[in-house]
Amino acid sequence: MSGTRDIAFGNLDRPAARVNPPSGPSFGDVVSATSRPTSKVEDSVKDFLRESGFRVTKGPMGVVCHHPDERGRSLTLTPDIVLRELWLAIEVDPCGPVGSHGYSHAGAEEKDRTRNALLAAVGWTVIRLRLGATEGAQIGERDLIIESSGFTRAAQTALLEAIEDYRQERPPRVRVVPKGKTPATAARRSHVVNIGLDRYSDDTYWFTWYPVLDEAENHKYRLAADGRYLYARTGRGSAFVAEVGLHQVDRADWRARLTDYLADKTPASLRGTTKWPWGDTLLIPALPDDQVGNEIIRASDHEKQTIDRIEFWFTISGDSIGGWTSDALRRADETPIVTIHPAAAALGYRFVEVTLDRGHRGSYQRITVSRAAA
Repeated sequence: MSGTRDIAFGNLDRPAARVNPPSGPSFGDVVSATSRPTSKVEDSVKDFLRESGFRVTKGPMGVVCHHPDERGRSLTLTPDIVLRELWLAIEVDPCGPVGSHGYSHAGAEEKDRTRNALLAAVGWTVIRLRLGATEGAQIGERDLIIESSGFTRAAQTALLEAIEDYRQERPPRVRVVPKGKTPATAARRSHVVNIGLDRYSDDTYWFTWYPVLDEAENHKYRLAADGRYLYARTGRGSAFVAEVGLHQVDRADWRARLTDYLADKTPASLRGTTKWPWGDTLLIPALPDDQVGNEIIRASDHEKQTIDRIEFWFTISGDSIGGWTSDALRRADETPIVTIHPAAAALGYRFVEVTLDRGHRGSYQRITVSRAAA
């Protein structure tokens, strides 16, 4: 890379293996955090990452970690920048004399190492931008030693390369960005960038699309069911756009296939329509006006029960379901209440369990639906 050089890392501990978050809040989860002052250089890094197609929230976000002193308790750390889809935290560390930044990380190395270790223990990797630092001032094995006190173009290039190395699971290395090395801004080489697994789903991927290579406008889309379906973001959720069939293509070829598919598209033509590829519901009532059937469909239509999940469950009050098969829920007299939509059944969705339980409000039934391979 022009303007940077690599150095041997030494004996710092490697981050722990990543973990998949279980359902509900847990260690490693991202939560909203209390607002705090930010520096101009931190804001410039955030703006640069947004322009490069990464999802950077406006407000501060925290990561739930194990408390270092009190076993079983949690501690929420607030990295400067959280890229939640990548499980990657970016810290902006001014290391020179206290000046315009108002503080310095020089002398706080032990504290920064502790933060890195706490984040690594719950599956997060940290990249630190050590501004105004000299060779050997790294905390983690993917850090950037930036001799300048500002976020230069050379530092921008080095940060993107460090993130890409992490995404591709390449061996970690520390990058040193000397002063006075300012390469020309590299032209964007692809309309489709940042294809990555959504770690809060089972088999859905995110990617960023630039309709025009030399313009900043970009849009985020999702690839559900291991790349089979294209989805667009819609407020808190997403909606089906088209079947693109990437589940049948080697993942190394996804970028080229998406680029070809999007070549004649506009953002307006890629607006989503329905929750599922076949419509708005996974289930169909046997009778349109059946109260129990419609209650079951409403219960199955929670915002978290989407194509992003290979398997999920929901509950209904009472004990109306007297029997079931893989494609239908039935009353005790065997009359059907609801069935799996035929297109959903073709994708592999089926009922796999129905249980009767009791809670403080009475009896209820729990229905599990899955498209996992039988």
